[in-house]
Amino acid sequence: MADATAPRAFHVMARPTGAVCNLACDYCFFLAKERLHPGSRSRMSEEVLEAHVRQVPEAHQVPQVTVACQGGEPTLMGLDFFRRAQGYIEKYRKPNTTVEPTIQTNGVLLDDEWCEFLQEHNYLVGVSVDGPREMHDAYRKDKAGKPVFDRVMRGLRPLQKQLRSRFVRAGRNDPCPCGSGRKFKRCHGREGRSRQPRTVVAVPWRQAANTSASTNDQTTEFPHLRLSPARHLS
Repeated sequence: MADATAPRAFHVMARPTGAVCNLACDYCFFLAKERLHPGSRSRMSEEVLEAHVRQVPEAHQVPQVTVACQGGEPTLMGLDFFRRAQGYIEKYRKPNTTVEPTIQTNGVLLDDEWCEFLQEHNYLVGVSVDGPREMHDAYRKDKAGKPVFDRVMRGLRPLQKQLRSRFVRAGRNDPCPCGSGRKFKRCHGREGRSRQPRTVVAVPWRQAANTSASTNDQTTEFPHLRLSPARHLS
């Protein structure tokens, strides 16, 4: 019997690499925590991973559960770690329950293999971008102090490719791949138009007012991207 005092739903975010990241952004408050343990290779153990993925849906009393992952930089764990996590999600999924995995990443390590996996398992993917090149590279740099905008864009391209392929395969009476719950013909396939899928990119909340107006219709640095303000960054 469920505990009457327990919340029906809640949100918990795992950080499998702790504060360890492959970038050194100027404003990142986790850098100080990483310096507390210089040279640390702290990683989430297999035992903790399985317990986390089991306990999150187990404690929920709603039909949709989110298993969220952030960092540091979670892709440093490697794709096999996430394949094992997906196996645990399937193992511990309760009947009539949907488990939505999410990941927030800086995008630097994304490639075709990563993006095929994320698409196959319907991950909600957040990519941290500060805006156009000059804004992004002003604060987001690697450990050597070098700009990373071009590497992030390389990571976004296979992600966009996977999104576009989902829309190409959608039949008129199929559920729309955007997740709206409507049929494709009533949503992104309306009136026979082939609309571009939306890729959501996280930008700093403090810059949202300046960024969204100038980049929502960006056609050079951000083709087919729409930016969405986000409070949490990787």
